[in-house]
Amino acid sequence: MLLAVCLVCLVLSLTPSLECREESGGGGDAGGPLVLVGGGLYLENSNTEVWDTMVELSGGKGMAKIGVVTAASENPEEIFEYYVDMFSRFGAASVVWIPVQESDLGAAFDEDVVETVLEMGGIFFSGGEPRWIVSALFTEEEGVRYETPVLTAIKTVWLAGAMVGGSSAGVEVMQSNVMITGGQSWNALVYGAMTSSDDPNNLTYDPLGGLGFLEGVIIDAHFSRRGREGRLTRLVADTMMEQNGAMRGLGLDEDTAFVCQHGTCKVIGSGGVWAVDLSLASIQIVDGWWTCDQALTLYLTLDDTLNLNTWEVQFAGWKSDLVGQEQEEKADTSGKIFSCEIYSAAGYLAEYNRVVNSLMMARSPATLGFTENFDPVSFQVSFLKYDSLSSLVTRRFSGAHPVTGERVISYENLGVDFAPASVSVFSTN
Repeated sequence: MLLAVCLVCLVLSLTPSLECREESGGGGDAGGPLVLVGGGLYLENSNTEVWDTMVELSGGKGMAKIGVVTAASENPEEIFEYYVDMFSRFGAASVVWIPVQESDLGAAFDEDVVETVLEMGGIFFSGGEPRWIVSALFTEEEGVRYETPVLTAIKTVWLAGAMVGGSSAGVEVMQSNVMITGGQSWNALVYGAMTSSDDPNNLTYDPLGGLGFLEGVIIDAHFSRRGREGRLTRLVADTMMEQNGAMRGLGLDEDTAFVCQHGTCKVIGSGGVWAVDLSLASIQIVDGWWTCDQALTLYLTLDDTLNLNTWEVQFAGWKSDLVGQEQEEKADTSGKIFSCEIYSAAGYLAEYNRVVNSLMMARSPATLGFTENFDPVSFQVSFLKYDSLSSLVTRRFSGAHPVTGERVISYENLGVDFAPASVSVFSTN
């Protein structure tokens, strides 16, 4: 304990005064930029904007010094070499390993590692298991977590303006609120959230939360491609009254980043960012099964922004309003609403997004989908566009993605209801 205290003093003594900085509100607007990547950030995706942005925010090409934390990985040194290659390709001056690991807890107290962190203009967390990152950067006594000196150093450089970024598990640890650790959407809707499970399909979470760079949201990754809308909504609903709960969740698509500065986040990349707000929702247990009415959702694509403090959305100027451009009377439905993916002439599109996009382009105000799994119960997911006669209005915009050329659709205030559709005759509930 004395060693930890001394190293924290070292962190503070080597860092410029932070007295003039405000502490973060709900949206993480106190420190430097956050770059939240939903995973799948590969060179072959031909999207360089995310890599360029991280290098630029870490000091710029030829100047950026980036420390990489690979604690979430089973092969940390191998993964580090990948990021050395990628960040160097995009102009980073130096890329160094921050060797904290669950299997080497002493590294998080090492004075040399602390000094290395304090020299960085950016810190990046790779993917893998989010729990391993938390285990490597906190100590825990009687259910209370304490920052290690390396985590304190990372927060110190971030408060001084350095970038903090991550991909996959590396973004699922960013918030101070409860942290998702596993599960599938159907299991989540049927069985609810739990702190541990022997079944990897069940929804699990860490009630003590993540690293603390954001407040007021729960973050999920690999989002649309893995059909995670159900699991994130259920986790928010089940934990929002807990000490580290939140009423909102963010789901980040692969090959996509949410770049947050001063509380406002902008989408870059080929996919989008989905969000759910349960502040107006009605959540009940009906005949033993979970239901949720009026979850408010949004989906933002390239160049759209969201203010995390006010929840205000700004759609990109190059997108046009879809009101009056409806092409069909009725929207599509689905019998596999959370299935991972479909392929069509238009390219890859997740099933959930396919159904919602058809609603945005239809005159019909509503549509629905069902889970493919049905034993012990199937779930119905209903979608509703609010018109100008209601207190909420569903706004929807569209345009051709400048990089991929594909049509992208963004929206806010889409109502989503979750309810059991049919119960198996074998159910014992």
